Amino acid sequence: MPQILMPLNESLEGTLAHELTHALVCHLPLPLRLNEGLAVSMENLLMHRSALPSMEDIAEHRARWTPEAIQGFWTGASFRAPEWQRLSYQLAHGLLATLARDYDRLVQFANTAHWDDAGRSACRTVYGQDLGRLPQGMLGPGDWGPKPETWSGPK
Repeated sequence: MPQILMPLNESLEGTLAHELTHALVCHLPLPLRLNEGLAVSMENLLMHRSALPSMEDIAEHRARWTPEAIQGFWTGASFRAPEWQRLSYQLAHGLLATLARDYDRLVQFANTAHWDDAGRSACRTVYGQDLGRLPQGMLGPGDWGPKPETWSGPK
């Protein structure tokens, strides 16, 4: 008897989880880094992948991100630049993991975050802290916050 349904390969399962997450939140005006953070987190969860960056990854993040370069992360531009994609996805997932420690607040944050300020005002309202403090866990101390007043073009 021929098999009608074949088992999905891991790559396809992960991709489906990632893209279905995007579909589930497409009605929200999420910043791209939050949208991608949610999608990669669901993909990793389904695939039972460790999301912890290695010491080498952290060293690379600290070497490459600057207060100027991080603005591309907040606007979403770094997700479209091949040389920044891996770091952008890792950072997005790391920031989401920090926010997800309190699931109820994460839900409130995701429902109120807006791309026009990278979710800065929602973070202040929901978590009582500046969004720029979140990357410090991976990047170390610095001026990591979004500066929408410096952005030009679509965010």
